Amino acid sequence: MGKYSKIYYEKNKERSKEYYLNNKTRISIYQKKYRDSDSGKNTHKKWMKNNMWRYHDNIVENTKRYYNKARKGLIEILGNKCVNPECLVVGGCEDFRCLQIDHKDGDGYKDRLTNGRLSYYLKHIDEAKQKLQILCANCNWIKKHDNKENHSKYRI
Repeated sequence: MGKYSKIYYEKNKERSKEYYLNNKTRISIYQKKYRDSDSGKNTHKKWMKNNMWRYHDNIVENTKRYYNKARKGLIEILGNKCVNPECLVVGGCEDFRCLQIDHKDGDGYKDRLTNGRLSYYLKHIDEAKQKLQILCANCNWIKKHDNKENHSKYRI
């Protein structure tokens, strides 16, 4: 709301309220007639079709930004490198792009159903250190294959 709109609103607030109360039935009939007309039915759909992409892109960007920030924070809390002693990278992989958050017991699916995603573990750091570990992508997939942690549809 612009500066002049606020001033106008403050000056005319009582008058607008009084007008609405005096003409409530006439206004509601007009609104119903508009909603029932073809233009009233399609106005919202047209607006959504033309403008929703702006909001969708914003939502997607904000979600990505939040997820990456939460993931980075959790990886830092858990040690910033692959904990597998047999990792192919000497000393453990430290490249953020390759690191994955892994459930030690392989119960990630059940855990996500009860606790949600990363934000839960950012609030419960002690529990995160007990249940989670950091593995590089190779070590994580080797662990999943060896322990048969993959979904039954994809088992070999």
